Amino acid sequence: LDGYASFAIGFPHYFRGQFEAAANEWRNAAEKLDISADYWVAANSIRCEGLARGQMGQFEEADRCLQKSIAQFRSRGDTNSLGYALRNLSIAYMRIGQYDQVYALCREALSISSRMGDQWSIVRALERLGVADALGRGDHEHAAVILGSTEFIREDLGSPLAPGEIDDYRQALEKLQQELAASRLRELWETGRSMSIDQVAAFALDESGET
Repeated sequence: LDGYASFAIGFPHYFRGQFEAAANEWRNAAEKLDISADYWVAANSIRCEGLARGQMGQFEEADRCLQKSIAQFRSRGDTNSLGYALRNLSIAYMRIGQYDQVYALCREALSISSRMGDQWSIVRALERLGVADALGRGDHEHAAVILGSTEFIREDLGSPLAPGEIDDYRQALEKLQQELAASRLRELWETGRSMSIDQVAAFALDESGET
């Protein structure tokens, strides 16, 4: 297959949870495409391979691919693709329990997505922040507001969780249920659901985390 076909074929594999097959297609695409001739597809093939390898816990390979793509996006001023790559790299760090790195990457990704008004990307970055809060940083109330908001926004957008996001999300919810009284969790969750996407993005980026 040519590079463009491999790039396209990787996505259905990924969304079926077939991460190895997706990674192989995207590597094939990256190897066949000339980054100087078709920068966007070639660089995003590298990014997507890193995403798939991060989902499989192959941190070194994921980091290599994603750092390479991040450098390309920064050099080209491609902020949209940069936001995706930062969020993808956060998944690799999530798999090795480096939650402070997850948080830093997703804050930058959220800032980019908020400036661009990309609601789909805002939700993805918010969820990563909420999961990092719940599982690693111990800020359970902050996480409850953020994840309550993303539940509502996803319902409004008709955007389900991707296969690679479901386990992290469920673990975060279980952690919140363990750490917070049921009444307090409901209160915080409803607070999040009542916020606009701009309000919750501002809340997530506010280090004070006041509710």
